Amino acid sequence: RRYQATIAFDALRVMGRETKALSAASECQGALEAFREETRRLTRTQGLDFEVAAQQALTQVLGSRPDVVDIDGWTFHFEWRRKDFEGGTSIRTPRRKSLTDALHEWRECRTLHGIDDFQAKLVCKNQRREADARARSILDRMAECGRSAPTTAEVLEVLRLWGFRQNRGRQNVIPRDKEFVFSDTLGLLRIRGPRETAVMLAKGTATFPSVLKLLTAWRASSALATVGDDPLPPCTTLTINKGYAASRHRDQQNVGPS
Repeated sequence: RRYQATIAFDALRVMGRETKALSAASECQGALEAFREETRRLTRTQGLDFEVAAQQALTQVLGSRPDVVDIDGWTFHFEWRRKDFEGGTSIRTPRRKSLTDALHEWRECRTLHGIDDFQAKLVCKNQRREADARARSILDRMAECGRSAPTTAEVLEVLRLWGFRQNRGRQNVIPRDKEFVFSDTLGLLRIRGPRETAVMLAKGTATFPSVLKLLTAWRASSALATVGDDPLPPCTTLTINKGYAASRHRDQQNVGPS
C-alpha cells in the first residue's frame, strides 16, 4: 500500500510525500500537525497576518525537525468554499512546492474573486476566543463569590471583545443603505431547506460556550427578570447585534417577540 500524509487548516491544504511506509507517513503527519499548530499559535497569540505566520511556522518546523521533515515532498494549495462561485461551490489554486509561490497564487485568486474576508474571519475567531476566555473568568469569579448573575458592565466588557461576523442573511432588518449588519446568533437553530425539522447549535455556540452562559445568566438576573408585571419567557436562542438597533419584529419561526 502507498500512504500519503495530508492536512487542511483554514483555507490552506498541505500534502506530504507519498510513501510505501506507514511509519514515514506518520512522521510526516506529525510535522504537518506541528506546522498547523504553530501557524495558529502565531495568528492567535501574536496577531500575525496569516501569510506571515505560515511562513514563520514552516521555517521553525524545518529547523526543529530536520531529520523528519522532507520539505521537497510537500505541496501547498488553497481551497475556498463559498456558494456564489460560478461552476461550483469552491475554488482551488494550483499545487505548488513552495509555500511562497502558493501564497502568491492565493493572493491573486483572492483579488480575482473578491475574497476580501479571509483574514477578517481569522481575526474574528481570535476576538471570540478572547471574549470567551473573559466570560469564563467572570463565571469562575461569580462562582467563587456566590453570585448568580454578572453585572451589566461585565457583560458589556465581553460583548466589546466579541468578534461579530458580517451577516448578510437578515434581509428583514438590514438597513436600506447597508449590505450587511454585525449580528450573531447563539443557541439553537432550526435548519432551513429540506431538513426544516432538524435543530442544531448555531455556529460559535459549542466553540465559545462561556459567552452564551454569561448572557443567559445576565438575562435571568433580577433586574431583567420581568417586563412590566410579566416574567420573561424562556428562550432557546439569543441574537446579539452591533452598530444598529433592529426594529421590533417577530421572526417566522419564533414563538413570541424578537
